[in-house]
Amino acid sequence: LTLVFSFPKVTTYFRTRPATPVSRPFMFTATGTCGAASYAVLQVQDGATSYGLLTNTFTFGAPSVTYTQYFDSVTVPALPAGWTTTTSGIGVAWVTSTATRDTLSNSVFASEADDIGLSYLISPAIPITTTSAQLDFRHKYSLESGYDGGVLDISIGGGVWQDILAAGGSFISGGYTDVITSGSGDPLADRQAWSGTSISFTGCSVLLPASASGHTVQFRWGLGSDNSTSQLGWYLDTLSISIRSCPDAPAPFQAWQFRSFGTITGANTSASADWDHDGLSNTNEFLCGTLATNPASRLNIEGVSFVSSNRYGLTWQCVTGKSYQIAYAGAVAGTWLTNLPASRVTAAAGMSMMSYTDTTVTASTSNRFYRVQLSP
Repeated sequence: LTLVFSFPKVTTYFRTRPATPVSRPFMFTATGTCGAASYAVLQVQDGATSYGLLTNTFTFGAPSVTYTQYFDSVTVPALPAGWTTTTSGIGVAWVTSTATRDTLSNSVFASEADDIGLSYLISPAIPITTTSAQLDFRHKYSLESGYDGGVLDISIGGGVWQDILAAGGSFISGGYTDVITSGSGDPLADRQAWSGTSISFTGCSVLLPASASGHTVQFRWGLGSDNSTSQLGWYLDTLSISIRSCPDAPAPFQAWQFRSFGTITGANTSASADWDHDGLSNTNEFLCGTLATNPASRLNIEGVSFVSSNRYGLTWQCVTGKSYQIAYAGAVAGTWLTNLPASRVTAAAGMSMMSYTDTTVTASTSNRFYRVQLSP
């Protein structure tokens, strides 16, 4: 069995023997807007036989939940405080229910009418403080495919109701599945919607419009029906709003952690730790380009030697592409000077050791200490 990982190019990732379970971590680096989605695609293949693609959705940034609603704080059929329902035609009001739910003990439910109608579930006003806010909920529906369906609307700052997509939002996962048939009599005709049947509760993640930042928003789940066959209806549960934070600095270091240690959370892998106990913190190893798991690999002066009259040489480990500044002082606690000639040097390709010769020593020089410093 072969898993092929595509991001952005196709690469064979690993192979397994029959009936042998395997696991292997991997990390990739992607660029994008905080809160936006990125997609990794796994192709499952056995020899020449392809078993399809597995798409994994990743959202940039670390989530922090700012609002939740599980519909469990009330006695059915009441709605939680601030939540309301409206209907038109023969639409049926939304109520809490224990019949089917994603989490104990309640969900909220609207029965699908058998004639033309519309049922809305309306949230309270919820403050949004960032352009990367995300709405998540889980739902289960059984609706006449293509003729009856459910939609999600949003009102920003008390403004007009708009479909979440028309308002500038986007589905990260679990988006609309159909378009309601024109001329069916359904008030939602010609709109994208959830329609048909979901076997179980499925997740939906929505990146909210950037224009919602700094305002309160309300959400409206609308269930529309036509004048013919009806199905069971629409269940909604496990709702949350989260924001994403995306610190700039850690990403390169985290990628280096994973390459070096195979994890970013294991023992002695933090920035201040010294995994190989060579006297350099992991941060310094990252900056120097040395191997954090090999104590022999470090920025270290290997020796200072007499070259010839008034000439002294020093040798140190280097890493290709890194630049180094040579400094000297008359005492360890003295003032370090960097005015030696051509004292900033860069390691060329393939170099693992560098040397520098100090030609400024005179007969009157009593002591001289040297320092090799990583240079930007």
